[in-house]
Amino acid sequence: MKRKKNQILLSPLLFVFFALFLPFTSRAANVNCTIPSHSILLTPSRTVLETGKSYHITQNTTLTGQTLTIEAGAKLYIPTGLVLQAGGTMHMQGGEINICDNAGFFFKGAVNIGKLASQKDAIVNVGNFSFFSVNGSISQLDPADGKINTPGKAQFNLGDGANINVCATLSISSLHYPMVNYVGIGDVNANVVNRAPASGTPGARLSESAFVNWFALAGLAHVSPGRASLCTNATACQEMWPPGLKQEIEGICSETGGNINPKPALTLTKTGKFNETSENEGYASVGETITYTFKVKNTGNVPLRRILITDDRLTDLPTPTYVSGDTNNDGLLDLTETWTYQTTYSLKEEDISRKVVYNIATATGSDFKFNTATATSYDPNPLPLDTPDHPGILADCPKCTIVLLKEYYLLVTNPHIIQLIRNLDN
Repeated sequence: MKRKKNQILLSPLLFVFFALFLPFTSRAANVNCTIPSHSILLTPSRTVLETGKSYHITQNTTLTGQTLTIEAGAKLYIPTGLVLQAGGTMHMQGGEINICDNAGFFFKGAVNIGKLASQKDAIVNVGNFSFFSVNGSISQLDPADGKINTPGKAQFNLGDGANINVCATLSISSLHYPMVNYVGIGDVNANVVNRAPASGTPGARLSESAFVNWFALAGLAHVSPGRASLCTNATACQEMWPPGLKQEIEGICSETGGNINPKPALTLTKTGKFNETSENEGYASVGETITYTFKVKNTGNVPLRRILITDDRLTDLPTPTYVSGDTNNDGLLDLTETWTYQTTYSLKEEDISRKVVYNIATATGSDFKFNTATATSYDPNPLPLDTPDHPGILADCPKCTIVLLKEYYLLVTNPHIIQLIRNLDN
């Protein structure tokens, strides 16, 4: 099978919708991101995720304990756009970790996936363009203990563009199933990167999918890639590296160096234009469109990655498309860059009735230490207040982008027809 083309690690501006109530639904094709109504908010002090219970976060969260235990049957949800951080030692005895699209889990320490001979599944689902990154080591402990007819797997399910990053050793023990299962649609490869040696039980393999790249940069011992594409020399397989992945693994694994006082920051502008055609002559009707243009600029002192945009008012706005701005094609919003995106919104009946569309966006990005920058959009050329039929500034959205709509109307001057219409109205 031919290896599919890699794409920019960030996913060019995946559009996201956050709800502030439960149940929370986040769109991820390969991960169950519907948070149950009984789910428990994960607090920084929690160290044990208990059997039969579900946990979730609603903002970027850092756990303060030095151990994290996930018991069999427990479930953890990391919604789209969010990052969970923890440190010390993690024991995933079973259960599920669900990392939705464009989200991440970062652990500083040692991670054990599975409990030996427990016969309980320990599954980590990593959504499209999301990551599971460990500053220390990952060890797979096979719940089936190598027995072919015994239940239990310790396995990662990776979507398109998903990444597992490991700074220290990677150990694979399962013989009858691969450690990594690819669940994407095949248009963007998933990636596993480990800087220290990979080893494990003789005969163990990483993946049975050709849509997985394995960057084993310190070599292998006893284990094999299976059908995954293997790279053991970073300079010899340049074409396999998605833009930005090298910088990401360096940033994750480096505890020294770099900017000692990172200050990530960005700005976001948003403009909207009704698409006038020869057919509509500038008048709006249901199905006509508005084109929105977003410009995201890095105003901080560190490169930014994983740029995301949310829109609090037009939640059904289609995913914006990257247009230009990444001048060096490294997949990072560098200090000198401004990235441009566009999307098209189709007008609805309620828009026509209001004769105006208000909306506002929020952009987020993070550096390699997961420091986050956030910006709310503003219109660089706001609608002048003296514009005829100006709908006014919304009290709860003073920075909203405003697009006026012209509505079709029929001008009647014949007095007989006017009187007939009045009679009909009466």
